[in-house]
Amino acid sequence: MIIFDACRDALNYAIDPGWADKPAASLRSGQVKVFSSFASKAGKKAKEVEFNGRWAGVLTQAFLTGAKGYAADANGVVYSSALRAFIFAAVKDRLGSDFEPEVDDGTDPNDSWALFHAPRRLPRIVVKPVKQLTGLAKFRKRGEQPGEIDLAAGVQVLEVPYGYYALTLPDGTEQTVIAVWEEKLVEV
Repeated sequence: MIIFDACRDALNYAIDPGWADKPAASLRSGQVKVFSSFASKAGKKAKEVEFNGRWAGVLTQAFLTGAKGYAADANGVVYSSALRAFIFAAVKDRLGSDFEPEVDDGTDPNDSWALFHAPRRLPRIVVKPVKQLTGLAKFRKRGEQPGEIDLAAGVQVLEVPYGYYALTLPDGTEQTVIAVWEEKLVEV
């Protein structure tokens, strides 16, 4: 397995998607699997933001976080399709819905392959009431039954598998929460 992190400009094909110096395929090249990912589409600049007091690329941090086990399944396997979905969610959470990375896991979505083995880690969602809200809020992952959070109980920490969640406050206001990074603070 080879992992490298390089700017698309340095690879010299930020604007031209063709790969002029692509090596000739060997007889067993069909057995090689490639997972490539870029923080932005060809010709667009990637974005760096602050992570724990230092500036870093969003896509690189998303890849590393997923590979550390946040994109792993219950058996501790990070599959190509899961890492792809994790990277999309992480970039959108950090930069907004207008940003879309370019990720190619080299497979059909129904034919995912194992990339890494890592102990599964669950992102933490910290629900912090900042207003004088009381009552029960509903918290659910898309397509699942909601759980309840008592807002009068103060700050609550939920460990959940990565993904998209909805938090519905007692007044009916709904907030989308993306759980991908180690910790997500949600103020209500």
